[in-house]
Amino acid sequence: MTFSEEKVDGVIVLGISGKVNTEASEDLLKKMTDLIDNGARRLLLDLSGVDYINSSGLRVFLTAAKRMADLSGKIVLANVTELIYQVLHVSGCTSHIEVYSSREEAFKALKD
Repeated sequence: MTFSEEKVDGVIVLGISGKVNTEASEDLLKKMTDLIDNGARRLLLDLSGVDYINSSGLRVFLTAAKRMADLSGKIVLANVTELIYQVLHVSGCTSHIEVYSSREEAFKALKD
């Protein structure tokens, strides 16, 4: 798994590529925790490069989203493939984290 990071209009965009599996989840949790600890309160996760996610990855998303909500922040997911969306939906994650088909929609949600 690899990351790219950019800041656009006060929103941290974290691009994630590869498999979000048990081995990669620890790195993802550390990266997201570091961003939140360093003041990120609007975080857009671009999943366009993610081709697999398991329960460990889902747990990281939910843990970070809860922590962000406790800090009056927000995490959204963007560019989610149909397969990844199905995993998020079936697992119940879409009840806790907003999912958008494009970065533009996700940015709009973070600015509202």
